[in-house]
Amino acid sequence: MHSEVSTLYHATVLCILSIWGFSFKRIGMIGLIFMIPVLGETVQVFIPNRVPDFMDILHGYLGILAGYCLVKMWREIKPAVKNAQYVREKQVLRKN
Repeated sequence: MHSEVSTLYHATVLCILSIWGFSFKRIGMIGLIFMIPVLGETVQVFIPNRVPDFMDILHGYLGILAGYCLVKMWREIKPAVKNAQYVREKQVLRKN
């Protein structure tokens, strides 16, 4: 059970961080987000009773990829959503 929780944790946290980072389009922030999985596992070398795990790094990068894809999809559909809202508002105004 610990493995599934760890996988979900790494992927979710880094997905949320990457959505935040990619939304602002700041290179430094994005660079930091890409370093987090490796740095997090590297630090575990120096902590007693902790062992770095390559799969945690992989799950972290999968979370970053998912966050990037979500931001990219939102940027693609955002104009259509705004247009649909505009059309709906225009229809409501015509009825009144």
